[in-house]
Amino acid sequence: GIGLLFLGFLPFISNAQDNEEAKTAPASTEQATEEVKTQGLQMDKLLKNYSVSAHFGVTTPYTDVRSYDFNRFKKPKSDVQYGMGASITRMMGNVFGVQVDYIYGKLQGASRPLEGYQDRSTWLQLGMSKPFYFKTQFHQPSVNIYVNFSNMFVGLNRYVRANKENRPINERKVSVYGKVGIGMVFFDSKLYDLETEKSLAATDPNYKYLRGFTNKTTEFVMPLSLGIKYKINQMFDVGLEAQYTIAYSDKLDAMIINSHRGGRFDKYSYLNANLTYKFGSKDSQKEHLEWVNSLESYMTTTDAKL
Repeated sequence: GIGLLFLGFLPFISNAQDNEEAKTAPASTEQATEEVKTQGLQMDKLLKNYSVSAHFGVTTPYTDVRSYDFNRFKKPKSDVQYGMGASITRMMGNVFGVQVDYIYGKLQGASRPLEGYQDRSTWLQLGMSKPFYFKTQFHQPSVNIYVNFSNMFVGLNRYVRANKENRPINERKVSVYGKVGIGMVFFDSKLYDLETEKSLAATDPNYKYLRGFTNKTTEFVMPLSLGIKYKINQMFDVGLEAQYTIAYSDKLDAMIINSHRGGRFDKYSYLNANLTYKFGSKDSQKEHLEWVNSLESYMTTTDAKL
C-alpha cells in the first residue's frame, strides 16, 4: 500500500523538481550574461576601431656624417634633434590595422673631434679638411601596417587561469605593437663648417651637389617601429615608440661617398612619446577593438550560452 502511494505521488515530485530547475536556469544564464557584461562587451554593437595619435620626440641620424657614442649629445651642433607628428589608425581586427602617419622634424649630424679611444679625426676619413656638420628639416608621410603583438600571442592562458581560479579576467592595461610601412621623405640638406657655421658650398666652390648640398629632394623610406602603450581609459592611451627609418638613398647628409661606416642607405631613429584618442561610429561601444582579445570574448560568450 505504501509503495502504491509513493508511485502515485512520483509524478508530482518529478514536476516539482522540473519546476525548480526551470527557476534556477534563468538565474544561471543571467549570471553568465552579467559575466559577459563585466568584460565591457555587447554582442549587438560594434566596437570602436579608429584612433588618432599625436607624438613628439627626438631624432638621431645614422649617416656618414655624424658623431659616435656620447659625443652625439655634445654641443655645439648636437646630433640629437626634435621631431613631432600625428597619425590615424583603422583596426581591421584586434591584431592588424592600417595607419597613415606624418612626421616633421630636424636632422643634424656632426663630424667632430672625438673623445676616447676612437680616431678623433673622423672628418679626414670622409675626405674633408676640417670638422663639419649637416642639417636639414624634413617632412615624412607614410602608410604602415600596424600589428598588435599582445593580441597575437597573449590571451587564452589568461582566460584559463581565471576560469580555474573562479575569478573575473583581469583587464589588460599594457599592449606591445609594431609597424612596418613605406613612405616619402622631403628634405634639403647642406654641409656647414663646425666652427664658423657657414655653408661650405657658399664659401668654397669645391663643395658641390651631393657633396655640400642636395637641393630640395624626395626619397622613398621604410619606417620600422616597435612600441608599448598603456590604456588610461576607454578613450585615451599613452605610449612610447622607437622608430628606425631607412632611406633608399645616401643623400640625407648631403654627402655621397663610398664609406664602410654609413653603408649604402642613410637612416635615422625617432624615439617619441604619444597620446592616442580612440573613437568609432555613433552607435559603437565604448571599448576599442584593439583592447579586446577575440579569443577571450568567444570563450566567455560560449560559456554564457551553455
